[in-house]
Amino acid sequence: MGSLSLVDGDAHVVVQGIGPGDRPLGFLAVGTPEPLPHVAHTIVGSAAALLTLRSETPRSGRDLRAALAAALLGLPSPDRAVPGYPAAVLACADASVVDALEADPVGDRCLALPRPGHVVVIAPEADARRVAALAGGPVGTSEPAASA
Repeated sequence: MGSLSLVDGDAHVVVQGIGPGDRPLGFLAVGTPEPLPHVAHTIVGSAAALLTLRSETPRSGRDLRAALAAALLGLPSPDRAVPGYPAAVLACADASVVDALEADPVGDRCLALPRPGHVVVIAPEADARRVAALAGGPVGTSEPAASA
C-alpha cells in the first residue's frame, strides 16, 4: 500500500497503510495545520514500516497459547513448528531471552511464554543448551520429556 496526502482547507493529512501487500491491517494518519516537509513524509513512512514489521511478529499471546496447547496435546501447531520431542522446559530469569530467540534461528523451534519474573521456554532437547546460552541469566532446565 502506498501513501496518500490530503489537503482540506488548513488541514494537511498523510495516510500510510500498515501491513504487507495490498490489504493493509490498519492505517497511520498524521495531520497538521501546515504542509509536512519532505523529511516528515519520510518519517511517517518509516513509522509505518516499523509498525508493519511489528504487525508481522508471529508471537502474539493468542498465537503463543494456541501453539503451546497444541504442543501439550500432541496436535499440529496452528501457526508455527511445535518443538520436537524429546523436549526440555527452561525457566529463564532474564526476559531478554524472548528477543534473543526472535533473533536466533533456534527460536523457530521453541515456544516462549513470558511470565511475571521469568520466561518459560519449551525447546527441543537438542537445542536446550543453545537456549540457555541465549538466556543471559540463571536458567532452570527440566529433564527431557519424551512423547507418549
